[in-house]
Amino acid sequence: MTQTPNLERDVESRVAPAPARARRGRSGGRLLVGALAVLLLTPTLLSLRGGDDAVENRAQVPFPKLDASTVFDPNTYEQFDDALKDRLTLRRKIIKAVGEAGYDGLGYSLNSKVYVGEDHVPFLSEDFTKPCHTPFDAAQVDGRLRAFEQTARRSGKDVLFVVVPDKSSVLRDKLGWPADSLMVCADPVRERSQARWGADTTGPVVTMWPQFAAAERAEPGRVWQAGDSHWSYQGSMMFTREVLDRLVARGDAPAGLRGAPGAERRPDRRLEGDLYRLMGMNRKDSVANWVVDREGVTVSTATTATTTGRGLRTRTTSAPAGTPMVPGRTLVVYDSFFYVAEQQMAPYFQQMIALHWDDFLPMARAGQLPEFDRVIFESAQRSWPQRTVDQLPEPAVTATLTAALSKPAAAPRR
Repeated sequence: MTQTPNLERDVESRVAPAPARARRGRSGGRLLVGALAVLLLTPTLLSLRGGDDAVENRAQVPFPKLDASTVFDPNTYEQFDDALKDRLTLRRKIIKAVGEAGYDGLGYSLNSKVYVGEDHVPFLSEDFTKPCHTPFDAAQVDGRLRAFEQTARRSGKDVLFVVVPDKSSVLRDKLGWPADSLMVCADPVRERSQARWGADTTGPVVTMWPQFAAAERAEPGRVWQAGDSHWSYQGSMMFTREVLDRLVARGDAPAGLRGAPGAERRPDRRLEGDLYRLMGMNRKDSVANWVVDREGVTVSTATTATTTGRGLRTRTTSAPAGTPMVPGRTLVVYDSFFYVAEQQMAPYFQQMIALHWDDFLPMARAGQLPEFDRVIFESAQRSWPQRTVDQLPEPAVTATLTAALSKPAAAPRR
């Protein structure tokens, strides 16, 4: 199995050393951040000194004393839990202060899950590490996906795979001087996928790296939310348009949907970012807000419980006669990038069933999937190798998906 590379070692071996000033600044930054991090121990140190009351101006629940008579008493651990909770407010404030000091003052993240690049642009570290776990052969993946496509076509169904570019691939210039080492595993996935499927405008795999790169050059900072690992409403609109255009090109949607969706610009929204949260901050970004509102089209939603708690959401539309719609039942297997797109896509589908990957896999392994006439698999770039090399080829998953694709469609393709 391919091992995750040591990114620091790769930086030294593959990339020219950073300028001396940068190295000194980074070393000084680490020292300062380390000193600030000591503050995280303050509540514990104060509790050892008996100074808790002065910190929060009230008597706090004391930590229990552990001895032979209390170690097996459930009340001991309830008290320990209460004491810890009693100090979380202070600890949370310290974490926030340290996170902001590291990020704002030093351009540095104390959480290894976040990498901070040029101009304080944060990135999810999984963009760099996750593709390293699964060797990716685009030719083998292509053969596997086209086998699913052929099965679907024989029964009047369709299957589509959509790769969502990672933020780090689109904003690569913001990674700074370690970019080549950071992207040592992600770059080959992007390059091989784009070479295999990028020019096939009617095929079963949609790649969008050039489109997103062009949009970022045209409007820097508008496609991705600054403090988040996901796209903005504008980026989500691009995804929705690419999906609808591909369905039209494949003869699976009416030509009247080419170029959709149409959207109305609303006042910007201030949204929290997941990368900010990972760094201990609760700040927000101003994000351009685009809303799809098709005249005369209404969408009703029914949710069925799933083991993860996300639910299987079935969105059914009602529209005036003659309104162009994607016919039949469309199952969308999605990850976190889809939540905004779901609202934008639903008004263009007669029925859309949204099922998260973490629910799809156990359901497929158990031989149970909802009925559908087409299925769209959406995946972030960082998870694309794992899902197409490891998960979909699982015997039980392949068998269930093949059986579902083999059932005749209730709504035949156009």
